[in-house]
Amino acid sequence: MRVIGVKIFADGGTCNTCGCLTIPYVGGRCRETCGHLFRSQAEMDSIVDTILAAGYPIAMHAIGDSAIGVGLHAFQQALGGGGNSLRSRLEHLNVMRQDLADQMAQLGIGASIQFSWTNPLWLAQYDSVYPPELKDWLFAWRRLADRGIPVLGSNDIPYAVTTHPLKSISYLATRRERPTDTIPDWAVGDELTVLEGLKAMTLTNAWFAFEEEVKGSLTPGKLADLIVVLENPLAVDPFDVRYLNVVLTIMDGVVRHNRLQGVGGWQAQVSGVSSTLLGVAAQSDQIGWAVGDNGVILHTVNRGAEWQNVGAGLEEIHFHDIESISADICLAAGYKSSPPTTYIYRTTDAGGSWSNVFEQANGFVNNITMSTPARGTAVGDPVGGFWVVLKTTDGGNTWNSISTPPVAQEGEYSYYSSVSWIDSLHGWFGTNQSRAFSSSDGGNNWSFVNLSSVQNIVALDFNQNSVGLAGGIFSLARSTNGGQIWQSLTTPGSGGHIRALLAEGNRFWLLRGRSTFVSTDTGVTWELRESLSSVLQDISLVQQGNNSLSGWVVGDSGRIVRYQEGVALCEAIPGDANASTNLTLADVISIVNYVFNKPVCLPLPTCWLSGLLCRGDWNGSGTVTLADAIRGVNYIFNKPGGPWNALSIGVCCLP
Repeated sequence: MRVIGVKIFADGGTCNTCGCLTIPYVGGRCRETCGHLFRSQAEMDSIVDTILAAGYPIAMHAIGDSAIGVGLHAFQQALGGGGNSLRSRLEHLNVMRQDLADQMAQLGIGASIQFSWTNPLWLAQYDSVYPPELKDWLFAWRRLADRGIPVLGSNDIPYAVTTHPLKSISYLATRRERPTDTIPDWAVGDELTVLEGLKAMTLTNAWFAFEEEVKGSLTPGKLADLIVVLENPLAVDPFDVRYLNVVLTIMDGVVRHNRLQGVGGWQAQVSGVSSTLLGVAAQSDQIGWAVGDNGVILHTVNRGAEWQNVGAGLEEIHFHDIESISADICLAAGYKSSPPTTYIYRTTDAGGSWSNVFEQANGFVNNITMSTPARGTAVGDPVGGFWVVLKTTDGGNTWNSISTPPVAQEGEYSYYSSVSWIDSLHGWFGTNQSRAFSSSDGGNNWSFVNLSSVQNIVALDFNQNSVGLAGGIFSLARSTNGGQIWQSLTTPGSGGHIRALLAEGNRFWLLRGRSTFVSTDTGVTWELRESLSSVLQDISLVQQGNNSLSGWVVGDSGRIVRYQEGVALCEAIPGDANASTNLTLADVISIVNYVFNKPVCLPLPTCWLSGLLCRGDWNGSGTVTLADAIRGVNYIFNKPGGPWNALSIGVCCLP
């Protein structure tokens, strides 16, 4: 056992006592008194001198300015200008004064503060208790740090609002429980930064415990005590630090908590935008799209390592749904508020240019679903009392309304996450008036049922077995017969609205608030898979063979997070048909041999293995054709009209 210091109480604060002030309290249990000072100046001087002379550092409890003054006087008498070599500190320091802060900085005494004490509820209580003359220096942590006073971080259990370090740091940086909280004027401006909070809880705490050689930083030779969070705490909003998810904990070099093994991994990515992202589409393991407000259309071809905003010129359009047809062809649905108009835009060159292929005044196209590269359906809010159902047979280049659209009720509308198609014939959509429509003939005719158990169907999806889930803002129901009969289910999580549902094989995914849940029993039970720092809006996942599932979740403030489950068999260079790792004419010859099935002409593009893509698919179409050979020739000889680089839509298999 090692004695690392001596705790001294200069004033009250517990057991019906109060910190000692120079001016009486105006409220609370010590109203009209100055609180409780536990030691006279002479007694404190003697105690501090004795302890320091014995070689022990001091942690002195001092809440009020009177007690802080007594403590600093005792330190000054004992240190005699020799410096704080034993690394003593004051605890709490609720009520400071400028002269005390200057004296503390001169002595080099540390300030051990409790981050969660500045939550808005407690700040309101302090506002009614402390005298106005002293409020200007209540919890004046910024002014302490700016004077070079070392700041330590703690919770002061059991007198703590939370024991969660990340939530404590969020209180330190924001002094709010909710973003809309109002706090007293005197409490504004003395917040510390997230970085200062992290340093206080790590480097500074270790230094004051004389453990800086073994703790406090990730340095070779120090103890392997660390956590891994999904997102960079210095990059998210300080308020959202409290929502960062700890995915890995290591103590003494031993993994004690691990959410990265077995259940898939999450990786926060940089979108480069701050707009709310409302829709996402995973075309393949590598190619993805995301859309949002202010004309944002994001595109990645490298698993999200880089996202490019390809929506230039469309800033007046607020996009909310995206449907990827191939590596190059994509459809985006959006609207403009003035004048109110809905649009469908189409690109055939991976976002290089966009064409307006559909426009409707006073409408709102919620969702686009392509059942084949050529055929698809779009569902929109009612115009003139009828639901808008559009169909295309040419890859989204033209759209036509069905002849007998379903009748809408007064004030009825749908959502971009409440439309589902499992094939070219069977589709569903939900409405704000708890009606679930279904079609079994490709959207030409519709019927509906009322879901009394789900108020406001904001999310809906079915799997290939016609088992579906419908989510209201706070409610959930399941149908096992194609949407004819629904039963209520328990909604997972709390504290936020259901935003999206996704049927993936035999599993269902659900987004609620900031959290992602997954169910393996069609919604009866749920497992929390991840919690993030932003409200989540949409999820899209794509299966790569039998071994890999990947995709993205998007949300507010430009949030994009990649999900990867399992591992692909291998990776290869797209277009590298002969597996040489170089793109040459030999690859083009291999593709030609493959297309025309030339006997004994080797090498051929590798076979389709376990659903993985053939590496000869140069243009990312999903099949190997002469178009791949032509693109290869254009690439090798750098023909005009490019770039002709190989486009991957998935993971290729090795020979």
